Parts: sequence; structure tokens; C-alpha cells
Amino acid sequence: MLILALIGSVWIFSCVMAVALCVAARRGDERIAVALLPPEAEAEVAFVATFAEPAAQPAPAARPAHSRSAL
Repeated sequence: MLILALIGSVWIFSCVMAVALCVAARRGDERIAVALLPPEAEAEVAFVATFAEPAAQPAPAARPAHSRSAL
């Protein structure tokens, strides 16, 4: 029974290490790609649109005033 627990622990540890290495490799690839960009190249920043001024909305058409009669 102890050997099965040991095998399971080693398996989970191996999976966690594989995922960690993949994440580290992806981050390294992104950093290398940024480092290799020419200095005049503009990096696209997607979050700027969030802070931009919203487009002007057309004013809603005025509704005619309804007169209410008191009873």
C-alpha cells in the first residue's frame, strides 16, 4: 500500500513540475520576443482602449409632454 502512495506522489510531483516548466518556458519565450524587438517598434497595449473616452452617444429624441387632467 505504501508503494502505491509513493508512486502516486511521484506521479503528481512530476505533473506539477512539467506544468511549472511549461509556464516558465512560455514566460521566457515572451521575454525573448520582447527583447528582440527593434527599439522603434511599438508594442500593442490592449488595455489603453479601456481608459479611452467613450464615443459620443446621440441624444435621445425628446418625447412630447402629456397633459394629465385632474378628475
